[in-house]
Amino acid sequence: MTYKQVLVFIIIVLTGFFFRIHLSTQDIRFHPDEALFSTFARNAAVKGDWMLGGELDKTPLSIYLSALSMMFTGVHQDEAGVLHLDLQRGEFSARLPNVFIDTLMIAVLFALTKRLSPSPNAPLLAAGLWATSPYGIAFSGTAFTDTLMVFCGGMALLLAINQRYSATGLWLALSVASKQQGAFFLPLVVVLMRNAPKSAWGRFSLTLVVGIGGLLLWDSLRPSVSLFTLAAEHNTPSQLFAPIETWPQRLLQWIQYGQYIAPIWPIMLILVLAGGYAAGRMKHLRWWLGYVGGYLALHTAIAFNLYDRYLLIIAPLLIVAGAVGISLTLSQKRYQHMMRIGLLIGLCLSLWGGWDAANGRVPIGGDKEEWDGIIEVASYLNQLPIATVIYDRWMGWELDYYLGVWSDKRRVYYPTPETLAAGAAALPEKGARYFPMPLEINEVAWLNALREVGFDISLVYANTRFRVFRLLPPSVDA
Repeated sequence: MTYKQVLVFIIIVLTGFFFRIHLSTQDIRFHPDEALFSTFARNAAVKGDWMLGGELDKTPLSIYLSALSMMFTGVHQDEAGVLHLDLQRGEFSARLPNVFIDTLMIAVLFALTKRLSPSPNAPLLAAGLWATSPYGIAFSGTAFTDTLMVFCGGMALLLAINQRYSATGLWLALSVASKQQGAFFLPLVVVLMRNAPKSAWGRFSLTLVVGIGGLLLWDSLRPSVSLFTLAAEHNTPSQLFAPIETWPQRLLQWIQYGQYIAPIWPIMLILVLAGGYAAGRMKHLRWWLGYVGGYLALHTAIAFNLYDRYLLIIAPLLIVAGAVGISLTLSQKRYQHMMRIGLLIGLCLSLWGGWDAANGRVPIGGDKEEWDGIIEVASYLNQLPIATVIYDRWMGWELDYYLGVWSDKRRVYYPTPETLAAGAAALPEKGARYFPMPLEINEVAWLNALREVGFDISLVYANTRFRVFRLLPPSVDA
């Protein structure tokens, strides 16, 4: 690399880091999945529960990083020696590892593109595209486990290309240890290793098996149901294939998510076209884009949930292929003047799109104001007497986190109005119980069922997103 290229790369990395750290400082509540993972991380950091006891269905590596971040940037000790974690500081601490991990991903894409393209400009282009990618930025500002999974998977691909096969197996195991879906990187790793000697396959398999074996051993030692058992229960589709008539709609949903891989959708369209052009010129990129197409086809046909974060696995691959294709076009002299003008325009649009994502203004990533007000609801509930019963039908993982690590309330879940009424009536205690719910929930069936068994009901708290009802049993005067 020349001095100028090094300088440009440093500017790209710093720009990417700025966008990511800026998003992590925004006043954004946890998405329910973030709240779940962060509650486990907080229990480790504050209570010392490093075996992550409870109903966990994700592998632990990302949760451990969040826990360590909480220990060093959030946890404090009161005068009695009790550890605490402020709710909003805990949000920042839980998300902080992903800020640094996704910044490192910029360098991984630079190195990957450098190995796949002869052009000196393609690596810088790929790095710049990821630095300003709304997808990269949006998920770097969350506590989801996907960011670390994708980084480790990207490292496995890079090491496979560099023929460092023992390290490839280790990083692939780390990807799976971050989230089970890291196994999706295996087919592409195998393709990249297709010409490797038998001894290389042995080294790769050994480190992969040892890494996965360590994960299975850890899971077997936990005092809880296996996370793999819970993952199968929670994530296995009720039917293998989605109905064929839904495939166009499902594919359209992926396309709508995918437009945010680049800062604006025209740039994303250019990336796709440029990637196809590169695949036509360079045989090894056909495997690369074939994997992307196969991944999309699988997630369209199989009845997986349509979560935006599932595209994180292929987002960097599309950027690499597109950057290679654009650099190939730039190398043709008749297009250079036009392309340089296009790159300047693209740079301005990319910075604008990245800034939008850094301010949380893209419809992907974490919570989109759905849980604003949850801190105030939790604060109200925390002021109630010790052991107060809270009937929590809709706010489970959020209340797990926002009630705080030392909550002394009893939360009970009933899935239907009938089961709630029966369970509440069967509880012999005379004290008031409380029933929080989001505003968009129609309360009529639930409250009527409770009134039919004799409860006196009053609205005692409300904000712009939530409300809380007090339930007095029949034996208590209103």
